[in-house]
Amino acid sequence: MNIIGRRIEIINSSNPNLIGLNGLVVDETRNIIMLKTAKDSVKAVPKDVCIFRVYLNDKFIDVDGKTLIGRLERRLVK
Repeated sequence: MNIIGRRIEIINSSNPNLIGLNGLVVDETRNIIMLKTAKDSVKAVPKDVCIFRVYLNDKFIDVDGKTLIGRLERRLVK
């Protein structure tokens, strides 16, 4: 799943400071999602400690961040 350009929200995390953080995914690395918030700041969010709500037009899906670990190219091949 390509999440770059999608709006996401962190709905659960082992780090309580991340819960509720939301914004637009502007980039991702193997272990990190770069999230542009409403205040135009970019936050680095670790994938492995979060459950994300990914918005797809008028719907959404909840995704365990552990399934997003790895580079996009390799995830698409699986």
